[in-house]
Amino acid sequence: MTGELEMLATQAEALRRFRDARRASPTSAPAISGCIAARRLWWTAAKRAVDELRNQNVPPSSETRRALTELRDESGSLLALMRQTKLDEATISCAVMWAQGERSIHLNVKFAGRLDAPVTVLNVDNEEVHMNATHVSFSGVGRQKPKRYVMNIELFEQIDPERSSWAFGSVGTVRFVLRKAVDGSWARLTKSNETVKHHRQWWEKQEQVEKEDRKQKETEANTAREKKAAEEAEERAVEQAAVKQKAAAELAEKQAEILAQRVARRLEQKPTLDAALAAFDTFATAPKEQLDATMVAAQDAAMELLKVVGQEGNETASANAQQRLNALKTLRATGFADLTTDVANGLSQKYKSWLTNLIEPEVEALPSKKAKKKAKPKAKPKAGMADSA
Repeated sequence: MTGELEMLATQAEALRRFRDARRASPTSAPAISGCIAARRLWWTAAKRAVDELRNQNVPPSSETRRALTELRDESGSLLALMRQTKLDEATISCAVMWAQGERSIHLNVKFAGRLDAPVTVLNVDNEEVHMNATHVSFSGVGRQKPKRYVMNIELFEQIDPERSSWAFGSVGTVRFVLRKAVDGSWARLTKSNETVKHHRQWWEKQEQVEKEDRKQKETEANTAREKKAAEEAEERAVEQAAVKQKAAAELAEKQAEILAQRVARRLEQKPTLDAALAAFDTFATAPKEQLDATMVAAQDAAMELLKVVGQEGNETASANAQQRLNALKTLRATGFADLTTDVANGLSQKYKSWLTNLIEPEVEALPSKKAKKKAKPKAKPKAGMADSA
């Protein structure tokens, strides 16, 4: 039946075939015939098929509904286009809602002349968007209605177009996010202080933007605090390093000064030590008849050395020198040189060591920091080695 109806040339033939098909299948024939008749624009046949279905209490098929809906939309669009000419083409200024944050302006542009108007244009084609420091504009032709929807705003303050953006929003709208050139609050959206019809504050977005601004400020404040804390910590570390470096330099300077003083004292005391040692050697090797005189000379040299090293009034040291010299004199006066040689040498060595220890000891240069770092600790002897040694 469907193929036969598609091949028919006139509505009269379709009506005859419809009556024949109804006798064969009372329910399916009207649905099929009504759909095909509507597509062929045979409205009498289509109406008869729908009436028959209603008499039989049978709903039209979904295919028939789709075909009729498509015909209605297409014909309606065509009629609107026929009524619209280039001369009287409608240009509608879009309704705008706006909200602002400290750094940005948010626009919600509706494809309608009023904010409370129903949405009849879902999309636009041939859209054009222009943004510069002082202006933002939009233009597009409605897809459902051939009307041009426009918006052109001279802004209250300047924006940064390079950091601004736009995108189609929910059905029938386009949205803009305009980055302010200078942070702050705008008294109004437009440069002019005249009230613009169908421009309204976007309160829902305003609350959201303010909340986002507060959150961003908190994040930036935390970041700033962390950065400041890190910078202060770094400054403290630098200051502490400088203090340590200064202290180390002062310590090294002080140690060098002390070392120089010790070297100078030794250089000053060394000739007197050499004289005292020479006087003692003379006493230690003098013949018996010269022991008294050479001992007095050795004792005077020892007293001079005590004076040079700052122990002139040290009676204990004076008595010690006198006691050591007398002991060696007594030992040499015995006449048993062969038997007392070792003891005499021991006494002489102890006396010389005592004299040498009176002056500033010989000092070495302080090791540098690099030398200290490179110095390795001495290895501890393994168990048993000390005993065997």
